[in-house]
Amino acid sequence: MNFDWTNPLWITSQALALVALILFVIGMQMKTKNKTLFVFVIGLAFYAGSAALLSNWIMVGIFVLAMIRNVVFLLLDRHSAKVPRWASVFTLVLFMVATVTMVAFTWNWWFDFVILGFSLFSIFGAWAKGIHMIRIANACISTVVTVNNIVNANLIGVVIEVVIIISIIVFYIGFFVRRRRARRCSGLVPPAPESGDVLAVDSVAES
Repeated sequence: MNFDWTNPLWITSQALALVALILFVIGMQMKTKNKTLFVFVIGLAFYAGSAALLSNWIMVGIFVLAMIRNVVFLLLDRHSAKVPRWASVFTLVLFMVATVTMVAFTWNWWFDFVILGFSLFSIFGAWAKGIHMIRIANACISTVVTVNNIVNANLIGVVIEVVIIISIIVFYIGFFVRRRRARRCSGLVPPAPESGDVLAVDSVAES
């Protein structure tokens, strides 16, 4: 399918992708992993609908599996004290195997296997503890999905992935600025030298 502004299916697919875009941006700014996963589940439902209207079946499969995976991992995180470690690892492996199987039956060209590799990394990122791994994994998978969306004429899909990448970059810029400011306030980082203060400049360079 091409970028056809007169095709109702294409227009509808872009409208669904636009809703997904808004939800993903909101999700990437969440402070906790659980909130991020919850918003992503809703966004993925709209994104899967958009891909289906474009007959992009490999992405439909990946998005649907991602929805199920995020719900399961959300529940595992919420009840982590009651879930045995082996059950958590088994769930991770199960979703990886399901993703490999789905791609094996839906792939169209060699790049789909690149998407598969980054999808497996994304699965691990959603399973792992902490918010940073899931953001890094999302940045990686968004890079390759951008290419897929270009090939499949999903204009808003391209925007979604670019915005996700930019949102992650903006988050980490703010994160490191806040951390550096906190360290400076605690005295761990020397204050910036004032103009003309040669001794201060030398001491910073030596440190």
